[in-house]
Amino acid sequence: MTAATVLDAGSSALRQDLVKVLGTLRQIAGDDPLVNPIRRLALDLSRRIEAGDLPLPVIDGLIQDARRVPGARQTAESLSGRNRSGRQ
Repeated sequence: MTAATVLDAGSSALRQDLVKVLGTLRQIAGDDPLVNPIRRLALDLSRRIEAGDLPLPVIDGLIQDARRVPGARQTAESLSGRNRSGRQ
């Protein structure tokens, strides 16, 4: 098995895990409107990185996968409040 295959498998497993965690957080947010599922997911990722449980190459693989999703860039720009020219 090559290093790239291992990273792809790690990114795939991470993606599946994050989808499951986000689903749980969305359910919690349904009961508590002050809960922001995306921020909670970001906090979870941050804690995993700090604990050394989430290697940066796996995160990079996940980001590279997300960049290939049609419309991902436009969604990210929309969420960040930026347009394609970089202006807010």
